[in-house]
Amino acid sequence: MLKEIFDQPEAICQILDNRIIRGRINASIFGRHAAEIFPYIKQIEIVAGGSSYHASMVAKYWLETIAQLPCHINRSLVLPEQALPVAEGTLLLIIAQAHETNEALAILRASHQCPYYASLVFSNEEDVHIQAAADLVFNMQILEDNTTIAIKAFTAQLASLALLTLVLTNYNTETNTREVATVLHGLPLALERTLRQAEKIKTVATQLAAKPHAIVVGNAEHYAIALEGSLKLTQLSAIQTHAYRSKALTTKLLSLIDDNTPTIMLIPADDFVEEMKINICAAQAQDKLLCIFADASIDIPFHEKTIVISMPEVDKFIAPIVYILPLQLLAYYLNRVNHQLSELAIPVPAEALVTIS
Repeated sequence: MLKEIFDQPEAICQILDNRIIRGRINASIFGRHAAEIFPYIKQIEIVAGGSSYHASMVAKYWLETIAQLPCHINRSLVLPEQALPVAEGTLLLIIAQAHETNEALAILRASHQCPYYASLVFSNEEDVHIQAAADLVFNMQILEDNTTIAIKAFTAQLASLALLTLVLTNYNTETNTREVATVLHGLPLALERTLRQAEKIKTVATQLAAKPHAIVVGNAEHYAIALEGSLKLTQLSAIQTHAYRSKALTTKLLSLIDDNTPTIMLIPADDFVEEMKINICAAQAQDKLLCIFADASIDIPFHEKTIVISMPEVDKFIAPIVYILPLQLLAYYLNRVNHQLSELAIPVPAEALVTIS
């Protein structure tokens, strides 16, 4: 699994290379008829489950704020048995992981009962049946050893959804996306810079080991990253982890958090920095254990129980893709530390001993 985490810059390169050329993205990367379909798209409906649902939450934020297209997410890989009203110009977007090809095909067939303008499938593998049933197909070709714990697939989905957002923005708004596309093209380098913090994150894992609970805090699109990070921490380290937005982290809630519940905070350089700093000061006043992943440009108040990992300074658009990496690394190293403690006969909950490759 550690190899898959470190493989992500190269995997994202494979997705972006030859698809962003001098700041331009050709709609044809989503299918030969995409240029005929996209001008008429007025709304997006996404069908996704598991980690793909968290990626969809980020995409919803991008699509609504950048492409200015309403977006709805169906949280399960099924459509309702009875056809529901579909707004004119709705694109059905299905995000399927490697083991979900059959479910995606079933959705495509069921969608023929609904008046979707077109269908687009994001898939990790080529399938002639999906290609025949869908109007458009985007093949990410990201294969993982463990398909139940999406690592590369998650960042690949985010990068692919970022491409789609910029293409739809070109059709639906007057915004010039060349500068943002260039930022996206530089994403692999930002991921590499983030992975250089692996040893520091490994040290953090030793400080958080054997904790039964944790909280991850993120705002806007980073709330989806907090949810995905919580899922990975629970899957791999068996720390029962929950995600919150910063406004939910009230003084009363903080007072209920004990020393065995570290609070992990994601603080990119966005509009929520000051709100997060208020949370930090409130938590520090109560001597809470904090682990903060913050943009290097942000000054975090010092406290002996506050751990700060500086993140590379990146554009707001690609920040969600960058900020999932430290959570993946933390989950992996916590898993390893828990196994080491068990071998030393130090009490660790049995459910924390998940075996990963």
